[in-house]
Amino acid sequence: MSLIPLWEDEGGRIKHFSFIPISRRPLEYEYFIEHLPKPPTNLFEIGCGRGEIGPPTKYHVSQITKMLVYNGYKLHGVDLHTIKWTHPNLTFTRGNFLALDLPENSFDGGLAVQVISHIGMVYFVGQNEPYDVKADYRVFEKIGRLLKPGGVFTTCLPIHNKFSIRGYVDR
Repeated sequence: MSLIPLWEDEGGRIKHFSFIPISRRPLEYEYFIEHLPKPPTNLFEIGCGRGEIGPPTKYHVSQITKMLVYNGYKLHGVDLHTIKWTHPNLTFTRGNFLALDLPENSFDGGLAVQVISHIGMVYFVGQNEPYDVKADYRVFEKIGRLLKPGGVFTTCLPIHNKFSIRGYVDR
């Protein structure tokens, strides 16, 4: 497996290098940046954490989140875990995206990196909440309410075959 270096920062200073496996994630990030409205814009991100199973770390925020706020985007991040990383362009809300009361018709764009297919699963919503087989569909309805007219939402989903995307295409 090949590895590429990524730096983690604190207060804009390089602190150390970490290595992650080369994946499609950088291609996804490039796509998002190319297709989202240009800054300064108001965006939301569903699942702004690093997406790792285990206890959150000091740097528990995704690389795309950092890229966007460093490039002038105003970002409202949502995640089930608390993030400890801060930036003047980042507002954070901890919680289940579907349960949050976010202002409708107020975002120029939004994104979700490999998150939507996990929404509603017991592991991610908590043991006291029931499994919601339609939660991923309800997410798209909520996204439509949050976006301003002409707003853009970008996402990536696990597509295993032509039938796995069929349920989302008509939404």
